[in-house]
Amino acid sequence: MLDRHLQIRQDLHREAACRIITGEFELLNERRRLPLPIDWRVTSVEPVSHLWRFQLHYQEYLLDLLFASCESNDPAPSTRMWEIIDDWITGNPINRQGSLADAWHPFCLSKRIGVWLLLWQAENPPESLHDRFVCSLESQVRYLERHLEWDLRGNHLLENLRTLAMAGAFFDGPIAERRLDKADRLIRGQLREQILPSGEHFERAPMYHAQMLNAVLDVRDTVKCARPELAEVCHDIASSMAYFLERILHPDGEIPLLADSALRETPTPSVLIAASTGDGRTSPATDPDVRKGHDAYWMWRSGIDFLIFDAGPVGADDLPAHAHCDLLNLEASVEGKRLFVDGGVYDYGDGEMRKACRSTAGHNVLQVDGKEQCDMWSRFRVGYRGHPSTMESGRTGSFSWCRATHDAYRRIGVPVVGRWIACRSGFPWICVDWAEGKGTHELTTRLHLAPGTDISQETAHSARLRVGNRNLLVQSLTKADLSIEHGWYCPDFGVRQENSVLTLNATCLLPGMVGWIVHDNESRGEVTVDKSSNDRFVIRWREGEQQIDWNVTTDNSAGTVSASLGDHERGGGN
Repeated sequence: MLDRHLQIRQDLHREAACRIITGEFELLNERRRLPLPIDWRVTSVEPVSHLWRFQLHYQEYLLDLLFASCESNDPAPSTRMWEIIDDWITGNPINRQGSLADAWHPFCLSKRIGVWLLLWQAENPPESLHDRFVCSLESQVRYLERHLEWDLRGNHLLENLRTLAMAGAFFDGPIAERRLDKADRLIRGQLREQILPSGEHFERAPMYHAQMLNAVLDVRDTVKCARPELAEVCHDIASSMAYFLERILHPDGEIPLLADSALRETPTPSVLIAASTGDGRTSPATDPDVRKGHDAYWMWRSGIDFLIFDAGPVGADDLPAHAHCDLLNLEASVEGKRLFVDGGVYDYGDGEMRKACRSTAGHNVLQVDGKEQCDMWSRFRVGYRGHPSTMESGRTGSFSWCRATHDAYRRIGVPVVGRWIACRSGFPWICVDWAEGKGTHELTTRLHLAPGTDISQETAHSARLRVGNRNLLVQSLTKADLSIEHGWYCPDFGVRQENSVLTLNATCLLPGMVGWIVHDNESRGEVTVDKSSNDRFVIRWREGEQQIDWNVTTDNSAGTVSASLGDHERGGGN
């Protein structure tokens, strides 16, 4: 387990260790100088966020010092590691005003206790610190056990229980046994509640999914001897979670930024996947086809081209703290490079960037009349929200396709919004968004582009993109105007990069639709969209003598996608 935690941080440990030795801490991409004795309440430097103070008290950066110490004969990293722990014990007594808000917050305790146990596993504390260290550790575990976060539940509670299991397995005696019994019972219940049949963590944010997979692996490895049955349960759950994680990764090996997700705050996916199975893989090699069986996601891959379509809920209905207005969202990579990206998450403060990152306009989705899909209020609250239908998918000829709808705009007289996507190797990619209802409404679809993507507008309905060696053309399938706007891409906490946003906008009488197609210089054929009746759109693909008609039904009760094929294309199936 220690090796996994060190491996997760190995990419940055050397530089981070050098900074910490000199009293400089970089957390959430913000640096602050805090020499010993450390100002643990961070009042003596430029103001930081509450989350930054939390991370200071997590003390996960001590693993960077441990790694540096294991790598070299230099005693400085180890010395500073124990000095920081000694300073924390001195500076954060539980009865000090403000300590319960940060230093002794149950989530901070969960993170820090786990780190301290890993450090102790690697090397003994200095003799002068040993007794104080053990006494403080026991006090922290005792406080955590009495203050499990049943009010927040979700990832917070699972982290609490992970640490309780680690402490119970690490120490001997009746108190440790009692804690281990309690953790065993509660962890089983939380795994049943929090891990979906697909293997996904129920908060539906890939960053938290990866973090919770790491927590499950910690429990598995910690209790292997003390509670072998719980270890076996955790192994099975971790395998399922790793299988899900592997399948949603972009070709660059990193997570999609769905909901509250950031790249540098997740454990390294490849390390987690390898630790879950021992061989680094959880599934057979992928082939150019749609990947199903994951509850609410449609993944399409062809070589290092990739598209993921999120047709699931915005989050757990009773715990939507990390939800965004991202119903029927998508991300995509071309030639291993990200092309269509989610806006990500900038911070957890109650400011404009938090609102922008959670907003409908911050995602690759259809927006109606400029209204939000869901009522995102405060930093972690959601009022009214839409719910998706069951996703459908299939294959017709050389195309793989999927379809889903949601009801987020029912409150403004638009009972159903849908998205249909079709992809094939070598392009094109086709996407149609539609809205049902009555009256005239404004429909807006956005495609956020990864920073650095070369883009130029060719006509009022098309734009040229360059990704790696690929020249791509994005065209509107209807009379919707296509424009290029400016947006923000936030791949990590505290990181805000300007990016371009392709925006398709149309005002139309419902039922109405907007759609787009992406193809490259090698693509052949053309696509048209016809409204064949009040409740049906026909998407027609022609390539030479070949023709495919997809009848995309807007009647949600029917819930079907069918296709008729020309003579040269029959036998493909759907």
